[in-house]
Amino acid sequence: MNKLIYAVFGDYYHPSAPISEAFAAMFEPLAKQGYTYTEIRESELADRLAEQPAAVVIYKEDRVDPTLNPPTRWQDERVANIIVQYVEAGGGWLAWHAGMSCYPVPGPYTSMLRGHFVSHPKVNAPVTYTPASHPITDGIAPFTIVDEHYFVELHSGPTDILVSSTSIDGASTAGWAHSYGSGRVCCITPAHKPEGLAHPGVRQLLTNAMLWVTKQL
Repeated sequence: MNKLIYAVFGDYYHPSAPISEAFAAMFEPLAKQGYTYTEIRESELADRLAEQPAAVVIYKEDRVDPTLNPPTRWQDERVANIIVQYVEAGGGWLAWHAGMSCYPVPGPYTSMLRGHFVSHPKVNAPVTYTPASHPITDGIAPFTIVDEHYFVELHSGPTDILVSSTSIDGASTAGWAHSYGSGRVCCITPAHKPEGLAHPGVRQLLTNAMLWVTKQL
């Protein structure tokens, strides 16, 4: 593994600019350790994984155009299996917000994540995120942001719960992490709006998650 990280950002419902800005803001601790990152298109991902990057962070759902019936999708079974093999061999994977959304269930990718997005309310509302005890959440206090409250379903298989979420719409898990083969997988659901992406709690969670999947925590 090298110290290069690949990032896949943006989809139909999630413009890439605020995601890129948030990721750049959280990256300094990794840059100090010699890591660099490059944003790529989803169509490049399978080939780039042959380079054995240190990690991949994905904030992109599987549907390319959700207005079509059926919607066009980017991740076929071949690509999903390449991703799983990369992580099994020691890679790091961070599925951030949309990075766990609308992928096939059951399927190789969501089985690796050990969870997936189910639904969110139509209207964004204040969501309170409460960290559990884990190296990824060390030093992060509970915080509240106006957000697209993701409700998720966890699958069988061991994983550590990182964060829980509550709003007027209910409660859900908002983050989890586990080893997978020789690699590491982390899933975090906040945030959707630019204001939430800029919140210090979200950015610290993202920094720590990247340090963990690259085995620096």
